[in-house]
Amino acid sequence: MPNNREHAMLQAFLSDVTLRTIAKQEHIHRQCWTSTVTARCCHKAIPMATTEPKSQWQTSDEKQRKEANALAAGLPHDGEPLDQHVAADRLARKLSARQVQMIAIGGTIGTGLFLGTGKSLSTGGPASMVISYAIVGAIVFNTMLALGEMAAFMPIAGSFCTFAGRFVDDAFGFALTWNYWFNDAVSTASDLTALQLVFEYWNTNFPGWALGLIFLFVLVCANLISVRVYGELEYWLSLLKVITICIFIILGVVVNAGGNNSGRYIGDKNWKIGDAPFVGGIGGFASVFVTASFAYGGTESIAITAGETKNPTKNLPRVVKNVFWRILLFYIISVILIGFNVPYNRPGLYDGTTATSPFTIIFQMAGAKAAGSFINAVILTSVLSAGNHALFAGTRLMYTLAIEGYAPRFLGRLNRNKVPWIAVLSTSSISLLCFGGSFIGAGDLWSWLQSIVGVSNQLSWIAICIASLRFRAALKLQGKTHLLPFKNWTYPYGPWFSLTLNSVLVLVQGWSCFSPSFDAVSFVSYYLEIPVMIVMYVAWKLWKRSKIVSLDMMDLETDVHTAEDNEEDWEDKKTWKGKAHTASHQAFANFVAFPDFIYTHVLNTNTIINNLKMQLLTGDEISSILRELSEQDARQLLNALSTAMAAYTAQQNSQSNDKSIHQPLRTVIQTAKGDTTLVMPVSDSSTTTVKVVTQPAKGSIQGAITVYSAVGELLGVLNAAEITAFRTALATMTMLTRWAATVESAGRREMVVFGAGKQAEWHVRLVLLLVEGVKKVTVVNRTKDRLELLKEKTLDQLEKAYPNVEFASLVMDAEDYVSELEACLSAADIVSCCTPSREPLFSSKQLGADGSKPKFLSLIGSYKPEMQEVDTDTIRLAGKVWVDSREACLDEAGELIRAKMGKDNLIEAGELFAERATVALDPNARLTVFKCVGFALMDLTIAQNLLDVASSKGYGSTINNV
Repeated sequence: MPNNREHAMLQAFLSDVTLRTIAKQEHIHRQCWTSTVTARCCHKAIPMATTEPKSQWQTSDEKQRKEANALAAGLPHDGEPLDQHVAADRLARKLSARQVQMIAIGGTIGTGLFLGTGKSLSTGGPASMVISYAIVGAIVFNTMLALGEMAAFMPIAGSFCTFAGRFVDDAFGFALTWNYWFNDAVSTASDLTALQLVFEYWNTNFPGWALGLIFLFVLVCANLISVRVYGELEYWLSLLKVITICIFIILGVVVNAGGNNSGRYIGDKNWKIGDAPFVGGIGGFASVFVTASFAYGGTESIAITAGETKNPTKNLPRVVKNVFWRILLFYIISVILIGFNVPYNRPGLYDGTTATSPFTIIFQMAGAKAAGSFINAVILTSVLSAGNHALFAGTRLMYTLAIEGYAPRFLGRLNRNKVPWIAVLSTSSISLLCFGGSFIGAGDLWSWLQSIVGVSNQLSWIAICIASLRFRAALKLQGKTHLLPFKNWTYPYGPWFSLTLNSVLVLVQGWSCFSPSFDAVSFVSYYLEIPVMIVMYVAWKLWKRSKIVSLDMMDLETDVHTAEDNEEDWEDKKTWKGKAHTASHQAFANFVAFPDFIYTHVLNTNTIINNLKMQLLTGDEISSILRELSEQDARQLLNALSTAMAAYTAQQNSQSNDKSIHQPLRTVIQTAKGDTTLVMPVSDSSTTTVKVVTQPAKGSIQGAITVYSAVGELLGVLNAAEITAFRTALATMTMLTRWAATVESAGRREMVVFGAGKQAEWHVRLVLLLVEGVKKVTVVNRTKDRLELLKEKTLDQLEKAYPNVEFASLVMDAEDYVSELEACLSAADIVSCCTPSREPLFSSKQLGADGSKPKFLSLIGSYKPEMQEVDTDTIRLAGKVWVDSREACLDEAGELIRAKMGKDNLIEAGELFAERATVALDPNARLTVFKCVGFALMDLTIAQNLLDVASSKGYGSTINNV
């Protein structure tokens, strides 16, 4: 059973000990997705640094409490055993990379290519067919990249249907899942109907209903036995199709060049006859899109195998990037050859029978005597393969509907082979539609079902693009973009391109049903899916009162896959049978891998750079990046740091030995010459950083942070000075922004800062950026020189950027320093002490903390027991002190040590960020104190996010082949 998600730092720590144990097997989704038992962990959301109420995520209603209590007892809320209601990853991961790649091919190369191209050529002509297939291919390619990115990050059986609910809206997920399940169920019926057309080539008297029943029985048995049986069957059927298409491409070129029955060169003659190359005008051109969509349909369903794919984070990106190029290659070349060799007005093309399949026609033109029977047998296997794939995908979607609470729960039950057997039987029952071919004609029924499935495919592609755009936006906002195992290099343009073009096609492709006269049957087949999906969305939304998921609250932790979840197929590796089995497919794999070479070495240069590069960021570059941060950028970093601090606190309070954050004590190296070096390593199990800071006996402090991936790849080297100052100020902001949202002001806030170094600078910058209503900033320092330097480098710029803010300075050796300081402190709402001091910078009386104006006091300057920024009376006046690390502050914070503050007097900020019920800011407190000494996890969080920002903005030096 997979363990908890180590790189999703909070996932293992935000529930009690009992639920933590159960969390390794089951999860409860958050309220924004569904309130059913579905994923792998019962946990609460980490609120970001916003003013949104926290009740949105809390399971406050009776139903959710019942579910949580039942889960803790080992039962779902309806009292049935847990093994009957498994989560998505309880399906057996038995599909190898070899099988998954062939499943992707088998799901797309079917009746749409072998039979549907004849209808496309007849209604639209050769040019319309080629252009339409190319456009739809581009749409699907971009869509698959977007889907692969999400599926590699979160490999679950429901795939994009689950993503639609989790990333967009619960009602959207409900409507899409049912729509796509219907798509696959109808596709199975469509393929069984096509089988009747195929058999008519040999025997027109064989009853269609009997044929459909026989092959339906075969498909159901293949899907009931084991997913491995399904995978192996699909592999060999797909292999046969690929070989046939390769032969067809060679024959197509030969036939066009003159190697045909007539011995004449064909060239582009068929593009110049009659109404060619565009037949039927805009109506004919538009109608081809739906048949092309039907032909490409199934490409996206490869992601549904994610829940049963070995090592999905490795195999799915490989499949998405490479297999589709092969499919595109097969489709486009095949369609071009059909357009050149077969005239659009050849009799019978529109009927879609095997005898008039463009593939059969070209084989016959090559002079092959048994061409008809051969291609008929191939089409038979391709139809069987496509039906097998559609039934598999539909079954997994029915399983998802059950575990997500969209369908009766019993539909998700598994047999001993981990196959959802009830879902198989339920989905296959829709295939009884194929028997209608005996009454209305198999050709007409197949054409009608083809249009319905084509439109359904397009709606699914639209949904994938919408989910992708929101998924990436949420990753960016929550500071988790670096966790993606595979990045869609076309984002954001690719998803927007597919979304826009697909939406237009859905609306206009039914043009032919209006002209020259209205065709009611065609109209229904083109547009039936649209109102059905809208009605389902609205109905579920009204019934469940679902809301669009906010980006900062989006669940990006549940079901995330990590390296430790990977399962190797040791049988294939260890045994002679496995080795021989692998070797037998190597030659074919090398042939099929040619487009992989083109993709990897020519088209996907971005992936190459990402895989090999190491970024070097100097202090000046880091300074430039941080100074260019917008408010939204800063809040994203604020959210990421809040999450890290909450994870740190949760782990410190946990009794479990299952740790995801590893932060050893820092190592101090001191030379005989007096040089001191600190080494501070930390890992959150997805990223490791090592911060090395050296204080020479003579000279200034030097430091660097190195960043490594979970497998030891060197990702970056960053100057430590600017990051240290920034992350400490940002840690203060995690508390200050919450305090400012809790404590009311009269529309005017004033700030006093002690110090004139980088810490003081960043406190001022971030307060102005993140806290509303600041009208005055006073900087206090010991010497005038440092103040003037700060004014020249920073304050003068800030005065221009914030013309409504008054900036003032105060030097400690000024004649009236005491009275002016007391006046400033008395009027201040925010006081930040950012300078190392062995004596208190002011007294509690000067601070005026016992007055009527609430104050927020941050202490970050003193980091040794002998240092003290404020007096003991100020600390005791606060009563409780908020800290970043209770243990570190008790060892290093001089003011807390002198005030004899114990553990009971200190509250870690991470407890507030984790929404512990007993911890909250007091809006009536006269003085709120936050003491921050900093820890290595803060450096890690900021460093890994800065690497992402630097890469997107072109900062840093890239070193390849590290």
